[in-house]
Amino acid sequence: KVVTHIMNPKALERAKLLGEMDQDTREWQDGVLTASARQVMKEPPEVKSWILCDGDIDPEWVESLNSVLDDNKLLTMPNGER
Repeated sequence: KVVTHIMNPKALERAKLLGEMDQDTREWQDGVLTASARQVMKEPPEVKSWILCDGDIDPEWVESLNSVLDDNKLLTMPNGER
């Protein structure tokens, strides 16, 4: 079984795409990409998952995505969760 999570990153603000932390409460709110990543991690190993960023390549959102990937290309959220 193959599951796809499709989004257009250019249609979303950075906080809606990647998520954000409330500065007052320190509570994390997932964005569309981080929520999809969480869903992929919950799926059983026999399920193959793809997260597709569909839309024009925009240097701004590519840089946003690059900024949350560490040197090993592991998604690291601003709250420190991997």
